[in-house]
Amino acid sequence: MKILFLGGTQFVGRHMVERAMERGHEVTLFNRGKTNPDLFQEAEKLIGDRDGGLERLRDRRWDAVIDVNGYLPRLVKDSAQLLADSVAHYVFVSTPCPSSPATATPIKMKLRHWRPWMTQPMKRSQKIPMAD
Repeated sequence: MKILFLGGTQFVGRHMVERAMERGHEVTLFNRGKTNPDLFQEAEKLIGDRDGGLERLRDRRWDAVIDVNGYLPRLVKDSAQLLADSVAHYVFVSTPCPSSPATATPIKMKLRHWRPWMTQPMKRSQKIPMAD
């Protein structure tokens, strides 16, 4: 299986990449290349930024995307929309949103299991606490 990891070099993503590679999956990592860049020498590495720098993902195909570093809803939305026709499965891994589901705004796209609590209004200028 061809798997794209958004992030994947620390926290839970690192362990998910390790397991995927142990099982023989073809792994591609997309991140900024700043956190643990020497990990996973066998994996394809695409350097880019979730905040407006997704071009390296265009016109590529994977069986699945595992998104482990979507710190802002708009970043998850941007990558999910870009990859909607390029992947069979998009898995977003995060902690539950602290806002009420009633105040969250769902994103309209081709995702089968999107939950309203996955998005919340945020200011475009908000700083992004990204690790990868």
